[in-house]
Amino acid sequence: MEHETTEGDHNGFVCAAFGKAIPGSFSPFTAECIALREGLTFVRNFRLLIHAVESDALNVITAVQSVPSLGDTSVVVDDARELLAYLNGPSHSHIRRAVFVDSIMK
Repeated sequence: MEHETTEGDHNGFVCAAFGKAIPGSFSPFTAECIALREGLTFVRNFRLLIHAVESDALNVITAVQSVPSLGDTSVVVDDARELLAYLNGPSHSHIRRAVFVDSIMK
């Protein structure tokens, strides 16, 4: 799995970016959860200030906002939830894929 993260400012300008290859084969849900966790880890490690996390993966946002579970990806979701708390709880929301793609293509 290859993962890329970009951090942008309120005007949509990219302030930081990174990519990472993670060996293994994952379901789309698990891959999106790992991508969220790795992006939040990047933000924490570089002490970046963020106010919002956006994803086109509604099931990932729902998992992060819900009560902890014991599913296959619960450790990754719990890590993301803890990182969000550590980062002073930036808002996290779902954006439709078409809007997401359109916003990064501009």
